[in-house]
Amino acid sequence: MKLGKLDNLDNPEKKTHITTTEPIVPTEVDKRKLENLLSQKRKPEIRGVNESKKNYQMDTPNTMYEIGKRMDPKSQEFYTKALYSGDTPRAKLIGKGEEFYKTGKKASGNFLTKEHPGKNAIERKENLQLPKSNNGKNVIKVKSTRPQVVIESNIAAQPEWAKENGYKTRQGIKQIYTPNTNPEGAISDKRYEKVKNIGDF
Repeated sequence: MKLGKLDNLDNPEKKTHITTTEPIVPTEVDKRKLENLLSQKRKPEIRGVNESKKNYQMDTPNTMYEIGKRMDPKSQEFYTKALYSGDTPRAKLIGKGEEFYKTGKKASGNFLTKEHPGKNAIERKENLQLPKSNNGKNVIKVKSTRPQVVIESNIAAQPEWAKENGYKTRQGIKQIYTPNTNPEGAISDKRYEKVKNIGDF
C-alpha cells in the first residue's frame, strides 16, 4: 500500500523522519500488525458518549491507522516499534497543560508516564523496563503544550533489558507514547515543556 508523502503531522511542508536514542526493537509480529492495520479500509465510527464516564470513546484502530498513514516509511518504522512497545494500546486525547513525568536526561519525551515512575533509579528501571542506555536517575515533570492524541498502554516486559540491567522482568506501569515525526522527539517538537526538574535520585 502506497501511503504518499505527508511526512510531518503538524507541518506537511516539512519532510522529516524519526530517529531516537531509545532502542526499541520491533518484532516481525509488530511489523505485520502495523502492515495489517494500515492496509485495512475501515469505515470511521463514532461510538458516542460513555454514560459511566461522560466522555467520548476514541476508535483506537482507526486513529492509529490515520496517524500511521500520514508518515513516511522511516517514521512508520519507528511508529511500529513504539506502538507495540506496550500491551493493549489505546488512543487517547490529552489537553493542553496536562502533566507527565519524563525519566532520563537524554530521553526524547516520546514516552512519558502519568504516574510517578518510582522513588529511586532501581525501582524506575523495573517500573519502566528501561534499556541500558537509560539509567533512570533523572526525573523531570513536563506539561503538554497543546491538545493532542497519544497512545496509552501498559509497558511490555523486556526480558533482555531486564537481564542486562539486573531488574525483574514484568509488565510495567502505564506509558504515554506521543506520535510525532520530529527526529529529536516530542520535547524538541515542542509538544511538551518542562515544568520542573524533580532531580537525580
